Amino acid sequence: MRVPDKIQSLMVLRRRHVPIETIIDVGAQLCTPELTFVFPDKPHLLFEPVREYIEHIRVNYNKINYTLVEAAVSDKEGEVTLQIRAIGGSATITHSGMVSGPADSIDKRVVPMVTLDGYLLRHPQKPPYLVKLDVDGCEEQIMRGAEETLKNTSVVIVEGTKGNLTERITFLEARGFEIFDLVEACYYDQSFWQCDAVMLKQSLHAQYFTRLQNDNFWPEKYEAFRLTYK
Repeated sequence: MRVPDKIQSLMVLRRRHVPIETIIDVGAQLCTPELTFVFPDKPHLLFEPVREYIEHIRVNYNKINYTLVEAAVSDKEGEVTLQIRAIGGSATITHSGMVSGPADSIDKRVVPMVTLDGYLLRHPQKPPYLVKLDVDGCEEQIMRGAEETLKNTSVVIVEGTKGNLTERITFLEARGFEIFDLVEACYYDQSFWQCDAVMLKQSLHAQYFTRLQNDNFWPEKYEAFRLTYK
């Protein structure tokens, strides 16, 4: 049964032979296991500015062809102040984000900052790309700095909350993508909070998938996700 699961969604794209040559993972943290599981044979370009994650990345990607860029990604290049956080009582860093102002406290540090367009111009990778964005709130800036990159991208996976998901989907729709899947829904106090939107280039959707039309409806292709209660 088709379910809103990230691995299953990616496996469908892979089985349909949607063209993807390089995985661009912005906000790799320790690892993105769904991407390494489905695409272990593809090169992974990882962007991660939190130095505490680096050794974990080297261990977790030891069987993957990867390049690690220790920098934040945004819509301009230079340096930026990064604030790190540990939430939920964690003893380790769980989140990080770019902030304005100096690094004037123990939880702030200055890190390099690049754009995807700028980095790929200097260090070309084989297209088409799958781009994953999960950076705790800075996804819009990253996409604004990736206009050329998106032209060579087949799939974008972007995290969004109930407050910004529509805006992020609309941004990508204006650049030729459409919703392929909404996966990994998370709830707070039993109310929807966030999910990942898997966005597929419209031309590829038309090439690799059948669009539902009233005058050409295939009942066997229609699936409804329902839990069974006893």
